[in-house]
Amino acid sequence: MQWNTLLQPVFDNRTDGSRAVWRQLARQMAGLKPAELPTATEDLRQWLQTVMAQLGHFAVVVRRLNAYVQQIEEGATAAALQKWWTTEARGDATRGARHYFQLRSLQVLQGAKVLLHSQSSAVKQLLQVAANEEIIADTKLFQAIGHPANEGKWQADALREQAYQVHLIEDAALGKYLTQCDYVLLGADVITKHSFVNKVGSMPLCAAAVLLKVPVYVIADPDKCIDESRLPEELVDQLLVEEVAADQADVFEHIPIQWVNGFIFPHGVVVPEGIDKLITQQEWNTTFLQMIRNAS
Repeated sequence: MQWNTLLQPVFDNRTDGSRAVWRQLARQMAGLKPAELPTATEDLRQWLQTVMAQLGHFAVVVRRLNAYVQQIEEGATAAALQKWWTTEARGDATRGARHYFQLRSLQVLQGAKVLLHSQSSAVKQLLQVAANEEIIADTKLFQAIGHPANEGKWQADALREQAYQVHLIEDAALGKYLTQCDYVLLGADVITKHSFVNKVGSMPLCAAAVLLKVPVYVIADPDKCIDESRLPEELVDQLLVEEVAADQADVFEHIPIQWVNGFIFPHGVVVPEGIDKLITQQEWNTTFLQMIRNAS
């Protein structure tokens, strides 16, 4: 199987959030015949190497790849694995509603002024649910463009379709508009005990928010949490990379978790001091880690 050719549309996706990229990958895999899925050791190793080389900076991708290998280890049939991919492609339809419920325990959205940066599928899903649950005519969203890929424009268009007032702003104007906002909503690609990784521009935004006492909330996913101490060094380096392509230097950056007022998970809100406990509950498949170590 020529994995690079089959998955190139996924690898070329430079605008969607990591969960959306994973669902796109899952759709490609779900479209294969059961016998074509990578399960044999060498086929699996080659497939993992191909995917990790392109998407290994997304924690959710790494965690779900780990889950796929676990399925194989537990003896899942080819048909069961295809069904697993189909389920992964659909995603969790309740996640947005659960995130929205948790946000409402902290902040009012109706009539609020909220600052957004870059593009996050989790943030979009939350706001789409909110648009169906309450009157959002007076809610104002200030959306930063998100250079260099400008994916904030895509998020702005999607939210305008939900009838939100969206003001598209330059990244350099984040501080100016932050003074007008009630709080900030961000996504994340990786969350560790000490920092979270998000689109470049998020660090100065959060630093300014701390100075101006504007709350920052990260719409989070347990699959985006990693325990660096339990992973091979080469995998940690890939997950925490800031440059993912030669023509797009400095795409990501690390932000101290202490600058966040709350990480909003579907199951509840976790303050920075509670991230450590959440991360240490993770399990990693030893075969997956060995294959990743060998592939590198």
